Amino acid sequence: MTRAETIEAGTRRREKTPAARLLDMLAGWSNLVEGQEQYDGHAIDLSVSVDDLCQIYQDAGGALLEVRDEDSEGEKEFVRRFVEERVLPTLMK
Repeated sequence: MTRAETIEAGTRRREKTPAARLLDMLAGWSNLVEGQEQYDGHAIDLSVSVDDLCQIYQDAGGALLEVRDEDSEGEKEFVRRFVEERVLPTLMK
């Protein structure tokens, strides 16, 4: 069995690509912020809204359609550039 795919207790596991991890991270961040906005007592981030994060997710997903699946170096470069240009500025607001 390879590192990329294993079967453990009936659950298929695989190694995700950098692009999949980026989308997972953005979706999780958006869900976290959305959850915090729904409950009293949590600080609401006035600089980063759920809509902002959803737009970043949509932009990443759309741009990834243009990156060839078999070009892992191109995908890595896209993720690196997207994080530098879109994710880091959002974090640093």
